[in-house]
Amino acid sequence: MTLPEWQKLKDEPKIWFQRSGAILVCLAIMVEFGILKILKMEHESRETVSEQAGERAYKTMYFLGHILAFLFAIVGTLVWGYGNIIYSHHFGN
Repeated sequence: MTLPEWQKLKDEPKIWFQRSGAILVCLAIMVEFGILKILKMEHESRETVSEQAGERAYKTMYFLGHILAFLFAIVGTLVWGYGNIIYSHHFGN
């Protein structure tokens, strides 16, 4: 008797933890593209409206977005590359 195809794909939790790093890297890319979209929208609206409070909010959101994308990329890359080791060290086997 053979196993169904979906049961052959079962992996250990440490492998799924490692794969979650790839998802974090994808999220970092999505955040960066979101920032680029915001930059484009801000540039187009700058010609029509110039409010100091709006400018400050925009710069804060832009800065936080870059920090978030950078952290996602770094943590995601580390988990993607070494997630199985990290998982085994903290959770055992």
